[in-house]
Amino acid sequence: MPPITPRKPQRRALLIGICYKHTHQDDWPELLLTHRDVDRFRALLRSRYDYADDEITVMKDDEAVPSRLWPTAQNIRRELDRLVRGTAAGDQLVLLFCGHSDQLDTEETKDKTEEDGQDEVIIACDAKRIVDNELKYRLVTSLHAGVNLTVRVLSLS
Repeated sequence: MPPITPRKPQRRALLIGICYKHTHQDDWPELLLTHRDVDRFRALLRSRYDYADDEITVMKDDEAVPSRLWPTAQNIRRELDRLVRGTAAGDQLVLLFCGHSDQLDTEETKDKTEEDGQDEVIIACDAKRIVDNELKYRLVTSLHAGVNLTVRVLSLS
């Protein structure tokens, strides 16, 4: 049997920018610079860190973006799972979220682990919430040892 050679470390980035222009909810007013922030971060990854286009997934609520990459809760969950799927020690992952966030009383989420009685959530472009515990499960719990995950959240609540 031939020896197993380790694969080259992989890099992946998921950049999410939500301006909420199409959300039609008074709770989540339009944000003006989230798409620009994602575009600038993508340019930084490409120019400074030599990321290739196929290593970066961009999600925006913009008519120019295919519907599968609109940051609905369902699409975000799918892309978060894709970000971490098949990773191995040495891989580099980046997640950027630019959009609204909020807190929910743990009475609503039935979460007894939050010391402050609040769950943090991100708000998708369809105004659905993704709770911090789910994000931890999808992003952190499923990672293999030695995978580097960098997360940056730019949000307004």
